[in-house]
Amino acid sequence: MAASPEEYKYFDTVTKAVIDFNISGDFESDFDLIFKIGSQHDSNLVYVSSKSQCVNKAIEFSNFLISKGTAIVKDEELVAESKLISEFIHKDFSLPHLLKYGIAYHHGNLPAFIRKRIEFLYANKKIKYIFCTSTLLEGVNLPTKNVFIYPFGKANSNNGFSLDFWNLAGRAGRYKNELTGNIICIGNEENSWDEFETSVANKDQIEIDNEISPLLKAHRKILNYLNESVKSPDPKVVEISTMILSEVLTYINEGKVGGLLGAFDSKIRQKIISAGRAHLAKKNLLNIDVSTFSENHRFDSDIQSSAYKLASNSNNILTTFQKEDVFKYLQKINDVYKIVKPVGILPFSIMTYSWLRGEPINVIISNGIRFSKKVCEPSPYRWVDFDGSNSYHVNLKILEIINSIETDITFKLESALAHYYQLCKSLHGEDASGINLSKFVDYGTINAKEMSLQEYGFSRAAASELLKKYRVFVEFDSNDGLKRINVKGLLNSVGSGGLLKKEIEWLNI
Repeated sequence: MAASPEEYKYFDTVTKAVIDFNISGDFESDFDLIFKIGSQHDSNLVYVSSKSQCVNKAIEFSNFLISKGTAIVKDEELVAESKLISEFIHKDFSLPHLLKYGIAYHHGNLPAFIRKRIEFLYANKKIKYIFCTSTLLEGVNLPTKNVFIYPFGKANSNNGFSLDFWNLAGRAGRYKNELTGNIICIGNEENSWDEFETSVANKDQIEIDNEISPLLKAHRKILNYLNESVKSPDPKVVEISTMILSEVLTYINEGKVGGLLGAFDSKIRQKIISAGRAHLAKKNLLNIDVSTFSENHRFDSDIQSSAYKLASNSNNILTTFQKEDVFKYLQKINDVYKIVKPVGILPFSIMTYSWLRGEPINVIISNGIRFSKKVCEPSPYRWVDFDGSNSYHVNLKILEIINSIETDITFKLESALAHYYQLCKSLHGEDASGINLSKFVDYGTINAKEMSLQEYGFSRAAASELLKKYRVFVEFDSNDGLKRINVKGLLNSVGSGGLLKKEIEWLNI
């Protein structure tokens, strides 16, 4: 552990002792430490807890390397990848520039296609330094020689911290990749590892808290929420109460006691069922479709009630893809599900409609930059006037737009639309429930042929390019389902180094 510029500690995984030691030589900064250790190896993973700091540190580290005389790499694959991502996102996007120096960042708001490419390039030792957040812990196997870890946020100084720490640490040195690995914890005057030494040492004492059992014991909190006797209930209490309400609905309709209700003793169970019935009656939800309610417990009873009321009126069903109709529909959906603030509904609707029309991400980003007036600076957090000539502002706006697409549109909005359509279908029947906009938002197009190509495995961008430029090599049936791809003809026509060529190779068709 690097605890401060002049203090170093070693954690012995056998004895679980933290040992103070000295080293020969000095490190000017955290970047100097990463560089001097990392330059001797092909794979260096740098963990940073926040997305904004992940990006900032990657950029700052590249500037540090440039100041040390580091030249642009000559690897043809990295150069081609840099060009591809730049064309795919924006010419001023920071990531392509970093790739030219063997550096990348990786977090959950990057498009999936880019995350996969970064993972591939790092696994094949094309990228030497990867700055990442916890997204890289979620099912991604990236063995590495060195793992540099900046302090976790204080909110994570618990079992979650320990699990994340050892998940990260476990990537340092793996059989068939690296026989040994190094874990370096970086601290400074502001962020020390002292408070985490105990939790790191207690690796074998980690207990998984499922968060449900303690809440079930606190039945008073659940009853208070159901009786609406608390103004600001704990979000976890709201979520488990919504799950319990779905079981109350099942009990009312079928007389069956679900697993959560069954966890209470009979007296408490009856109190909760009684309070739940009254809660549902007050929200006019006693007749809501049980499966629709229970499958969407991330939406609390207030949202479910408002959505149910809206869906009950057949005038609130989407019947066309006309811009005016879609905008009105999105306004109604946002009024219920609160996806964005009311002041942001117009730009959000414009972006969503562009997404539905299949416009490329780089076009959506360019339009967003062109019409932006404000941008959010993360540290310190504040909204400032947007300066299109400021590369920092431009990259903040790029990441903001990507986040809006990846989080607000394809996750929050898609979930809300799917729930609302389920309600419409349960109330009016499938033939009279209008357009299920959620699936089109998910695919990012209203073109059925593009959707078929995406179902085959192509990305949104590659499917669009395939139809626009190479339609002659693809055959569809009468329902726009994919029948055949002329792979030989397609490969002979597609330029090398492009996204489509790469995806054809990945899909191994």
